[in-house]
This record gives sequence, C-alpha cells and structure tokens, in this order.
Amino acid sequence: MSTSYLSILALSACGGGGAQPAPTSQVPASSGATPVTITQPQPAPMPPPVPNPMPSSSTKEEVVQATSGPEGWKPMNLISLTFRQQNTGASWSYAEQQGGIRRYELRGGDGLPVNTPGATERSESYDTYKMLTGKTYQIAFKFLVEPGETNKAAWLLLTQLGAVLDPGEAEHSPSFALELAGDRLRVVTRDSSPALSTPSDIRYVRHFDDSQPLTRGQWYDMKVQIVLGPFGNGRLKVWRDDKVLVDFTGALGFNDLVGPYLKQGVYRSPTAQTFAAQFKDIQFGSVD
Repeated sequence: MSTSYLSILALSACGGGGAQPAPTSQVPASSGATPVTITQPQPAPMPPPVPNPMPSSSTKEEVVQATSGPEGWKPMNLISLTFRQQNTGASWSYAEQQGGIRRYELRGGDGLPVNTPGATERSESYDTYKMLTGKTYQIAFKFLVEPGETNKAAWLLLTQLGAVLDPGEAEHSPSFALELAGDRLRVVTRDSSPALSTPSDIRYVRHFDDSQPLTRGQWYDMKVQIVLGPFGNGRLKVWRDDKVLVDFTGALGFNDLVGPYLKQGVYRSPTAQTFAAQFKDIQFGSVD
C-alpha cells in the first residue's frame, strides 16, 4: 500500500458536498464579468466527506517577499507550502519532475476508496494552512494541460479552496475554483453567510468562461488575489498571463469556524478518459 494512500486514510474527515441545485443568481455588476443567470445544478460538485487535514490555522513562519507582477499585484509574506497527496496511489497519479514540476494524471476509475464508488476521481495535493476571513491572500503558479483529446468530464477542477465543514453543516462545494469546461478555462465562487450553510442559501457565481479552448502543451501564468468575505466584503482578482480575467467585489466564501485550504491537481467527475496536468512555480502568501 502506497505512502500517499496511507496518508489519506490517516487524516481527519472534513467537508465536501454532493451535487446541489444552485439558486438562481447573477454575477454582481461590480465583478467586471458578463452577467449570467445560473439556474442549473452546480457544475463542480464535491464528493461526500473525504479525509482532509484539520490542523489549526496560521501556524507557519512567514517571510516577507517582494514579487513582480501585473498592476494590482502586491508584495506578500510567503507562506511555506508542504503538500500532501490525495490519489489512488497508482504509479501515474503523481510525480515530481525536474524544474519543480508537479505532474498529476487521472485515468478512468481513479476514485478514492473512501469516496462513494464511482462518484469522483481525484489526484490532488493539499496544504494544511487554513485561510482567514478578511485577510488578503495571493496565489501565483503556472499550469499546463498535456496534449490529448478534449476534456469530456462534466466538471473538472485544477485549483480550489477546500472547505472545512462546521459540525452539523451540510456538505458544500469550494468557495473558489479554477475549472475546465471542456478545454475552456472557468473561474467560479460560492458564498453563504449563515453559520451553518445549506444548499438553499449557497450562491454560485460564474465569473469567467473563456471564449476559446486553452492550448494544450502551453504554460499559462496564473495569479489569484482573494479576500474571503461571506458578508459582502470579499474580493477576487484573477490574472492569466498578466491579463485581468476577474475583478470582483462582493460576498465570497462561507461563514465557517475554520477557513479553507489550498488544493491543486486534477479533480473531476468520473470519465473514461486519461487527463494530465502539470504545475510549477507556485507561491502562496498574505498581503496584510
């Protein structure tokens, strides 16, 4: 049995969320995105609860760093990342390559045994740092989708903020996710202000849908600046290759006792298709 598989089973359980109907909503006018009415089920449902980290928040040493970037990108205090793996332990699931590249691959049937059989497929890394509401964070990384046929998954996540559910809280999908719809990039958020969120009060906002599919085999430079604020004081700005894709102010995230944590890799609905993505040059830190 692989080390990565054992580490999954040893972790404490926390939240995900099953497929939930999204209430009708629109992208707020302040987002800078084209308004779109959402009346369909959420496109990126999470599974039933899976083992995930539950340590205390904000315990890592932070080192002040000044990083270059587009207008609006700020110097930040880097937070050290120690990634742990969630995958089936197959030889192809995860690899670290030269140049700091992390490679993730899914094949049909790569579901974790702790999930509902056939519900999801996952090869992701996660860090245990818990993000704080009202604090500005920045995430910078490069990603590449390897050559292959167009993604057929009903939903597929490349980067997300995994939730830690409060006791008695219904399962829910992530507050922020970078997704692929086919081979087109998508940026979504969710928010709910009650102490215990329910499917009926979770708002889903699709901030960006790319008009063109990405170019497979090409590196993309992503930057995310985010403030969690479920009561309306959230903030999200996303750049791709220094071009602004999202500029949003409004409700973002959940009113949870413990904040979300960073996850990256490939997480999707069951699909009889091989899909691989690579990530490198990740930086994660706080601004204030």
